[in-house]
This record gives sequence, C-alpha cells and structure tokens, in this order.
Amino acid sequence: MEFHTQGIAAAGFLGFLTADALREAKLSQVPAQPGVYMVLRDSVEPQAFAETSCGGHFKGKNPTVENAVLEGKWVHGATVLYIGKAGGGTPSATLRERLGAFLNSVKASQSHIGAVA
Repeated sequence: MEFHTQGIAAAGFLGFLTADALREAKLSQVPAQPGVYMVLRDSVEPQAFAETSCGGHFKGKNPTVENAVLEGKWVHGATVLYIGKAGGGTPSATLRERLGAFLNSVKASQSHIGAVA
C-alpha cells in the first residue's frame, strides 16, 4: 500500500473526515464495530510542535517531550501519523470508541483526517 490518501483509499479505507467533522457529527459516521483506522496529516508543510503535550498526564507522568527530540524523530513528508486497531475481547473496543478516545485526547482543533477500513 502506498501511504498517501489515494493509496490508502485504494486499499479499502474510507471516510477521510477531519477531527472537527467527526466531533461535529459526534462520530455518527464511524461504525460501532471492530476495524482498522488511520490518523492522517493533510499537509506536507513543516510540522510545528507544541511546547507542552495537550494530552494531559498519563498514570501521573507528564508526556511532554522536548521539541528537539520530536524534530529529530519526525519523518518529513509523512502523511500517516498513526495506525490503530479497534476490536478484541470487549464490546467497547469499536472504531467509534477508539476514535472518540483519540479525539478526547486531542482537545484542540487539529488538522488531521481519519480513515477507517
């Protein structure tokens, strides 16, 4: 699979909705079933990193990483930011639940689009 929007769509992913559109529709377009999803970046412009993580602390630890570390690990021109799987042993492990959790962790408006298969 080629990791750009057309290649991802050709592989069977659909949806391609912005985080704002998903929030506005309250995830109604996202199936409440298992599946695979991607978080995409819809720009190839250089990424700017926040000084502090917007995700909040996890298990009492601050997840903020220094910008120099992030910049050193960033793959220039990357479209795919994250590939996730929803499903498994619990009924709450659906695409809708996983994307809802992602949107809750990214509180500010972001320029990401999502696709599901």
